[in-house]
Amino acid sequence: MKFLFSMFPVAIALVCASCGGGNIDYVEALAPTAPYQVAVVKGFAYKVEEPSARGAELAKEFASVLSEEIQNVGKFSKVTTSPQTGRALRIEGDVTYLAEGNSALRIGVGMGAGSAHFSCTTRFIDNSTGKLLGTFEVERSSKSGLRGVADNFPIIRRSAAGDIATKAADFAAAP
Repeated sequence: MKFLFSMFPVAIALVCASCGGGNIDYVEALAPTAPYQVAVVKGFAYKVEEPSARGAELAKEFASVLSEEIQNVGKFSKVTTSPQTGRALRIEGDVTYLAEGNSALRIGVGMGAGSAHFSCTTRFIDNSTGKLLGTFEVERSSKSGLRGVADNFPIIRRSAAGDIATKAADFAAAP
């Protein structure tokens, strides 16, 4: 019995460590021969186990959120979601998991209940050759409890877009 009580703090620490936060995993992209001046953000495919109309709409909106974040970084002379020909960095990918979450559940229940999640895989492609330059995986989750009050879905989705925009800047020429 004493052993069980001594393991209780360890179990609590493990549960707390598994809640909230987010991580970034990426495969280093190949360095381009010359920096890109134009970024073309294509739509992100919605590839989840249980698709929904709302999820598909949110995945579709991600391209515009990402293009805004890339413009905010300020490394490309042109950022567009329209099809382009010629030399450009094409950015596309797949939304692999999303959940809008519920802040009332996050605050009231905690332990991951009501968490918002967003995960995607991004591909950086040379627009003129179609050559894959690199991939970037981003996963974001809201924090649990009171720490996660402000971590709603739009915020974590924009955070993921910001990480992708920062990585895209590695391919850019200063305007």
